[in-house]
Amino acid sequence: VFPYDPKFTGGALDGSVVIPQRVFAQLEARRKSWPVPYTADDLRAPWLGSHRLLLFIQIAEPDDTMEVGLTIDGTPVEVTRAYNSIYGHSPKRTFLGYYADVSALAPDVAHRIVVRVPALPAGRFQGVFFENVEPERTTVIR
Repeated sequence: VFPYDPKFTGGALDGSVVIPQRVFAQLEARRKSWPVPYTADDLRAPWLGSHRLLLFIQIAEPDDTMEVGLTIDGTPVEVTRAYNSIYGHSPKRTFLGYYADVSALAPDVAHRIVVRVPALPAGRFQGVFFENVEPERTTVIR
């Protein structure tokens, strides 16, 4: 969504993205092939529920006290703090970063995405990307 920019030092990023229907079909096929009844508590872990479309806001050396914001189409979206332990026993040591579940977005339409991150040293912001999406397979005819 937003690639790495070594000069970016925080503030707001504003852009748009179109998520093709094939992505949602892929996620639904995965849900059907892996029908695990996750609880809401389970889904606090970003690595569970691979049928979800997650948007990661990647910051090198993240700190869980940072305020990170996200709006899509003008509506605030909950940004979740991710830990490598669901019940972070030592939050500073287990904090991974920030993500939002954007599985409910409509396919094949442009969505305006605004991400706000605090002031950061240049190079720490690594970009914004989707997770749980496999690239489209293409056939090469020679």
